[in-house]
Amino acid sequence: MFTKTCTVCNQSFETHKNEADTCYSCHLTRLRDGGCPEEGDFNTATILSGRLSPQEEREFWQELSQIDHSDVPDRFTRNDDGEYTHCLRCGAPPYVDCDCD
Repeated sequence: MFTKTCTVCNQSFETHKNEADTCYSCHLTRLRDGGCPEEGDFNTATILSGRLSPQEEREFWQELSQIDHSDVPDRFTRNDDGEYTHCLRCGAPPYVDCDCD
């Protein structure tokens, strides 16, 4: 785990991702854009802030890959196993709100 300082609120937070620079709370605030958070916003903020260990994140994506993907936009690419891997435009994982919509 890494202890980082959030670039938005300057508060200290712990993360499993060395590249994470924004805490969970600030990610959630940005995602909800002044409104109530939606169900996926909590997962997105958790992933982006690095709250999940690498193993927990792998398990999360494995569970999510079992769900019907009929609503995944065409901009996401699939691996050889047919699982969605990332946005072709920005590299975001599936179901993470990226600005490519």
